[in-house]
Amino acid sequence: MQDNKSDSETEKWREKERDAAITIQKNWRMLKVKWNYHTILKSCRLIQRVYRGYHKGRMVFFHKKEELSESHQMAFYHEMAKIIQK
Repeated sequence: MQDNKSDSETEKWREKERDAAITIQKNWRMLKVKWNYHTILKSCRLIQRVYRGYHKGRMVFFHKKEELSESHQMAFYHEMAKIIQK
């Protein structure tokens, strides 16, 4: 009789330990996936930020270069117009 009682308690605890182990493993795996996801997300944001920064910087540079070139051309045309009008 004593053996039957201890066996049933052992089985009861074994089930609890198994459930606890499964819960720990589930949470650990979830945490690892979450860390990996956040690492990938941070990397994507860094790539986007750098690309957008460089792209925006290049666009500002090219627009300023075009404006400068256009102002030089207009100055040249105005000088040529003055010479023609004399």
